[in-house]
Amino acid sequence: GTTEINDEVLRREMRQLEGAILSNSAVERSKQRIQRLPYVEDVELETTPVPGTPDLVDIDIKVKDGMPGQFGGGIGYSESQSVILSLNTVHTNFLGTGERLALDASGGSYSKYYRLSHTDPYVTIDGIARTLNFSYSDVKQLTASYSDFSTETYLAGIELAYPLTEHQYLSYGISFSHAELVTSLYSSTQLQDWVRNNGDPFFRLEGGTYVLGTKADIVELSSGWSFDTRDRLLFPTRGSAHRFNVNVTAPGSPIEYLTANYQYQQYLKLPLPPVIPSLDSLVFSFEGRIGYATALGKTTAVPPNRQFLIGGPDSVRGFREGSLGPRDSLGNPYGGDAAISGQFEAILPMPEKFERSTRLSLFFDFGQAFHVGDTEFRNRTGGRTDYDFDLSELRTSAGISVEWLAPLGLFRFSYAFPLRYERDTRKRFGDEIERFQFSIGRAF
Repeated sequence: GTTEINDEVLRREMRQLEGAILSNSAVERSKQRIQRLPYVEDVELETTPVPGTPDLVDIDIKVKDGMPGQFGGGIGYSESQSVILSLNTVHTNFLGTGERLALDASGGSYSKYYRLSHTDPYVTIDGIARTLNFSYSDVKQLTASYSDFSTETYLAGIELAYPLTEHQYLSYGISFSHAELVTSLYSSTQLQDWVRNNGDPFFRLEGGTYVLGTKADIVELSSGWSFDTRDRLLFPTRGSAHRFNVNVTAPGSPIEYLTANYQYQQYLKLPLPPVIPSLDSLVFSFEGRIGYATALGKTTAVPPNRQFLIGGPDSVRGFREGSLGPRDSLGNPYGGDAAISGQFEAILPMPEKFERSTRLSLFFDFGQAFHVGDTEFRNRTGGRTDYDFDLSELRTSAGISVEWLAPLGLFRFSYAFPLRYERDTRKRFGDEIERFQFSIGRAF
């Protein structure tokens, strides 16, 4: 039933082997593995007796091709960036091989970003996956009104993922990067202090303005564990997923730090009374994230570009993206070296023809970014303040969300009502409320 997927790509997912003793569990697992491929929309599997042979059956599999990737681009204009061009494309079944190829490119007067990645899920017959990453970013925000911090980074990396069981993987990776972080004389004291005390600091004249910055060549090692029993990767209805990753710089790097992330997802499908035949179930989901980072060796604090940012569609809807948590001396969001967030959702039933491309849900979100390191922060009156880990500081919101899978990507719309938030006072910085939010992201 498919002409876009190579035969080998489907057969290697089979756990019921030809000529072997029939196993219902192996047949069901085979169907699930094929269904989990992002470029497969639907799978029908049927066993039929072979005429004249009482001990043999045929397994007939019908596969319906899904959307193998996304392509998008745009052109825009703003006073700070002038003309902005962007291009992004991802193909999860490149040339029918099941390999994933992704390209991102964007550029304006003050920012450029390029990223190319390639994943081969079966670099060996045993299912070892290999991912290659190459990226370059040059974000010059010294002339923009909203920031006085810029970064230029070159990065190349490789990661290998080893299957432990049907549902578990271990991954190991290494990346090499050259980073240059620059502040102006008008940047916050936190940013200036960090670049002055870490890496290879410099002070120079750039574009008629004196800047303070630092540069470093960094080798970063990564390791991770994942466990995934979801029935589908896109719009799942059952199962759970765990991901734990640790990244650490190699000993002797000019900037040394460690970051750790844990993500948990759970989906439960509950039956509904047969009021409307096509709407027979309700799906509940939960997604939680915990992050922690710390400086190592002589590094005074986690790099500003490695802080955790909380708020927005991926964490706590109803708050401006990345705005929760510590504020620097200018009152701008700084991010935290520890973070926690979670999203509860009741996914409402949809007619069958829409359930693979559209989701409507009611949600409750919570989260906050904290700072447990040695960076000094002050409130609006200049007094010392801290952002220590405190669950009573969690922000919460509730609302309604719509997700729609389109050729350009996954469109997400939400309208939220912040339930617990901080108001502006003479002494404390208030939270930035943003009830309606819209984003376009990758689905694969």
